[in-house]
Amino acid sequence: MITQVKGNKRALLFPGSSDKSILFMTGFPKYPAKSELIDKLCNYGFNVIMPLYTGTFDSSGYFSIKNSVNDVFEWHDYLKKGNLNMGIDNKIKKISSNHISIFSQSYGSYIVDLAFRNYELSNIEKAIFLSPLHKPYLFKNKESDKVATFVNEIVKVSYPLSYRFNDMKKFMSEIKGEKINNTTKLPIKTKIKNPLIVIGKDDPITPPEMTEKLSMSYSEKNYHEIRGGHGSRIDQKHFDKLLKKYLL
Repeated sequence: MITQVKGNKRALLFPGSSDKSILFMTGFPKYPAKSELIDKLCNYGFNVIMPLYTGTFDSSGYFSIKNSVNDVFEWHDYLKKGNLNMGIDNKIKKISSNHISIFSQSYGSYIVDLAFRNYELSNIEKAIFLSPLHKPYLFKNKESDKVATFVNEIVKVSYPLSYRFNDMKKFMSEIKGEKINNTTKLPIKTKIKNPLIVIGKDDPITPPEMTEKLSMSYSEKNYHEIRGGHGSRIDQKHFDKLLKKYLL
């Protein structure tokens, strides 16, 4: 794990053996650490870079949806320059600017979709959405309120210094579907031919109906409902097959 620096922003690099890279946009809340999934991606040869969202951990500023969307743009810009800092005597590893993929999960998928509508990220070759949060205002109900309230309490108790909000109430109102982000209504500027979109059939947080709605934004898609729940609680063997086939 090697820290990458871009201005006042930080990201963690997990090096792979090839010149291909994956921008890894995590869910929320999340401690920055290596996972089994990152291990798999590195074993496939990918250099995995996981941004620490603005306003979290060692990235200064305030945590907000707008700033998270900008993080996608900024770290895509970092990767397309083709240089990774390997941390040993400032050694630089050259990577391909034409082989950048993006992996997103839950909250990460929400901000990646917003970034795709805000920016034309021309160097993104492939995109994976796992258990994506999408247009929560269309799926607001008692269950979604309960989940959002639970996350709110976790952040206050377990992550009080790790996530620095300027306006937590505004942030949570959008996540809960009380506030509409009009960017979700814009056409997609970043053209991805067939993004891999995967959801667990029993996901209580981002239900299959939400994921189906996201898939409609793409003329060609690779959409799968598989056994399991949210994020890492999906059928891992099935997901591994889908991921390997799509990326390799």
